This record gives sequence, C-alpha cells and structure tokens, in this order.
Amino acid sequence: MKYLNTFNESIKDNPEIGDYVICKDQNSDLKLNAFLLENTGLCIDIIEPNPTKNTLRTESYKILYENIQHKYLSDNFFNQQPNSSGYRYMKRDEILYFSKNKEDLQIYIDTNKYNL
Repeated sequence: MKYLNTFNESIKDNPEIGDYVICKDQNSDLKLNAFLLENTGLCIDIIEPNPTKNTLRTESYKILYENIQHKYLSDNFFNQQPNSSGYRYMKRDEILYFSKNKEDLQIYIDTNKYNL
C-alpha cells in the first residue's frame, strides 16, 4: 500500500511551475491555435486571482514558448522576449495537457501531426 499512496500523490489536477503544457486559446484565430497545438510551452509563473481587483477572476498561467515564428510575434500574439521567445497568459481551461516531461507531450503532438 505504501507504493499505491505515493502513486496517488503524484496525480495532480493543475500544472505547476516547470511543467510543459499544450494549450488551445479560446478567443484567438486558427493560425495561433495551430501554433499552440503543435508546440509545447513551459509554465513559468502562476498568477492567483486577486479578490480586491476585478481584473482577474480566475487563476492564470504564464506560459513561455521558444522559437516563435516572426509572424506570430509581429501579430502581438505573444509578449516578446529575447531570442525569438515569448509568453502568453492562459487560463486553466485553455491548458489541454501538461507534464513534467516534454517528451510525453511530444508524443501527443506527433500523433496529431501524422493522424495516428
């Protein structure tokens, strides 16, 4: 039973800082969603809702993407960082999958890319 409890503790419902994620933005155009579904992002910050301000009602995640094509940076889809990287704020319901291992998510991306 000791190992079973350890396994149950490792299952989580929300991404943590350092997790890799695959997202789908609910309010964006098709080319941005195609980019988000074909690339993994890295959760670098979690912004908790502030009850004193009405600007943010749900928990938000700051997701960093690397090797962003110029057309996405020029359309202001991402807050630009050096070396063609940028970040976006995503809500929990926009994060489809998350994992500590980037390879786990790459399997999902490859199966969707080749319709397996």
